[in-house]
Amino acid sequence: MNVGHSAAWEKLRLAQIAIRLKVTREEHAILDGVIWTDPERVGGEPCFKRTRVPVQALIDHIEGDRTLEDFLKGFPSVTRIQAVRFIELARDNPLACISS
Repeated sequence: MNVGHSAAWEKLRLAQIAIRLKVTREEHAILDGVIWTDPERVGGEPCFKRTRVPVQALIDHIEGDRTLEDFLKGFPSVTRIQAVRFIELARDNPLACISS
């Protein structure tokens, strides 16, 4: 897949996620800065930007009553800022649609 096609696919996927989350433009900009998707990486699952760590890993971590500190130790490529921004955005939006 060429770079242009991959970038277009990523923008489309993020727009679909934003629509399902019913986020504002400001929230969409935050989402775009935190998450990326690529059909050739991790099966197209939404991942933290510049990593191969699916956002579902953080969701599973939280649902398993584990701390953010534990998550960050286990996934050092994800920054605290990325994780916190995702949590803040997801707090008021349904998490299930991110992982689908």
